[in-house]
Amino acid sequence: MITHKQWVNKYLHIIIDVDKAYGGQCVDAARSHMSEVDGYSDIEGVRGAVDFFTKYDDMPKLKAAYFKIAYQPGMIPPDGAKVVWGTTPNNSFGHIAVSDESGQIRLGIMEQDGFDNPARDVNKGTSKGLVKRETGYGNVLGWLVPREKPVEIKVSGNVPPAGSTIAESDRTAQIGFYWLNKTSDPKNPRWMLLTAAGWKFI
Repeated sequence: MITHKQWVNKYLHIIIDVDKAYGGQCVDAARSHMSEVDGYSDIEGVRGAVDFFTKYDDMPKLKAAYFKIAYQPGMIPPDGAKVVWGTTPNNSFGHIAVSDESGQIRLGIMEQDGFDNPARDVNKGTSKGLVKRETGYGNVLGWLVPREKPVEIKVSGNVPPAGSTIAESDRTAQIGFYWLNKTSDPKNPRWMLLTAAGWKFI
């Protein structure tokens, strides 16, 4: 496998056509990242990119490999997260892209077949194949993060949920951070996500 940054450098402005059908689509880029970076090459097929999110519970291989994180304002997808957009009146398939250097206001993504607009490539190069661009969070449903690679997730380290015995000054977590809770049930640790409403089990 390779790292997220190695994947970006390998495929920037290269057409990725994993399924050899319909040319380079957004799903092809996402599947390439799933396989080469996350190590999952057998995720179920979809009719459209939106299915990765809306049909998540009907896809056992996807569900076993990834957490599904619903977007809330202020959350930031970690590098490598698979960001999913909903459908629109002009697009019944939705969209999927790979997060890259995102912030709370602007979403940095590596995408393919994103309406094929060269001006949207922040590198100001060709729109061919995989491009890097920045956008907002409009119509974003959420993202997928791998269950088995916590080091690749934007984690909060050992920062615990509110109510613990750790001093407030030690809390550095931000909305969208993850924490592996080993205290509630040491034999069955579970990931938690920090949302605007506080820490939630995922």
